[in-house]
Amino acid sequence: MAIAIRRIKNQQYVEQNELQGLEFNIQELRAVQKMIREIEGLESIQFPESELTYILLHVCSKHVLQSYNGYREVILVHKMLAEIKRRYGYDFSAHQQFIAHLALHLKPAINRIKFHMNIHNPYLSNIKKNYPLAFEFGLLAREVLIEELNQAINEDEAGYMAMHFLYALSEEPNNRKKRVLLVCASGIGTAKLLEIKIKKLFDTEIEIIGSCSLYEYQKNEQGADFVISTVPIEASKHAYVQVTPFLSKADIRGIERLLTKDENHAIFNPISLFFSKKYFTILEGKRTKEEILTTLANKFEVEGNVQASFLESVKERENIVATYLGNGLAAPHPISADVKETKIAVCITKEPIVWNEEGDEVQIILMLAVKNKEQEQLSTVYEIISQIVEIPKLAKEIREVADFEAFIRILEHIKT
Repeated sequence: MAIAIRRIKNQQYVEQNELQGLEFNIQELRAVQKMIREIEGLESIQFPESELTYILLHVCSKHVLQSYNGYREVILVHKMLAEIKRRYGYDFSAHQQFIAHLALHLKPAINRIKFHMNIHNPYLSNIKKNYPLAFEFGLLAREVLIEELNQAINEDEAGYMAMHFLYALSEEPNNRKKRVLLVCASGIGTAKLLEIKIKKLFDTEIEIIGSCSLYEYQKNEQGADFVISTVPIEASKHAYVQVTPFLSKADIRGIERLLTKDENHAIFNPISLFFSKKYFTILEGKRTKEEILTTLANKFEVEGNVQASFLESVKERENIVATYLGNGLAAPHPISADVKETKIAVCITKEPIVWNEEGDEVQIILMLAVKNKEQEQLSTVYEIISQIVEIPKLAKEIREVADFEAFIRILEHIKT
């Protein structure tokens, strides 16, 4: 209702072309009419007939929850969630309240699409700028709807579904197991013994993603939250604790301290993990969007981090909706891709580049290459992106950096 009131005050009404097939009973109609009369008096506005019908569609949607599991809308929601889990690793299947709310939303949404009722989403721009992950989920949900209904669906509908995913993301329990890498002198002998003891003591808190030698750890970047090592690590890329292979009481306390430290600072540093000098470039002169996408994708491919099909998938995603977020920043990424390690390639251009059909210009491009099921680790990065989009001074500082080190210093001072 709050969105409807804002639309009416801005004279952005629902477009109603057809009403045939709308199912409601007289009690529902009277209840909606009574509610609207009260709101009109309180808000000093006039609801047109199309808005009354639109609200009635929502009221009728309550029937979705009857015979819950058999309804088309619920089946569609589960299709959406399965696709999100496959591409991004987020699993919302146990979030029953969210599923019910999204199913309720789909009933009038499908009617709108069927009856060609275009509805303006006044929050679309804000969602795209400030909640890019939720908007990605909304776009993916829209893909499922397009396939199901075989009809064109606009970004406004994707934005409304994104609002539901934003709720689901905010309600996500903060109980993900910490991804831990074991580092031992040889990477073989004592690793198994250490793994058995850690699993016995911290099974509900720690997921061991592998073990390696100190040499292997220093050579390769690993997607861990923190490290447990039997040897000292100089210049560790992660927070780490050194233990003995047999886990003394002091060792156990050290692991417990690491688990309880503030996650945003001690355990997981997405800046050092996802950004790398070899994926950073500053370009002079006039460039095109095609050049930038090719340059950044090639950096990933040369390092063996992605397949040759990565660039085409990025372009395909751009053709769905251009990834301009605002304040001169774009975050291109593929629809799906086989990625070895989650990384972000950065390009800063000295001359603005036209990024979309609306003529929006960008100078900061962050290309995301996300390993399957590691998308949730990017939450802090999305928060950083949101702040760059919202704060012009921050974007200006980034546009003016001279090298990778200056870029990283700016990111490290952004509060998330």
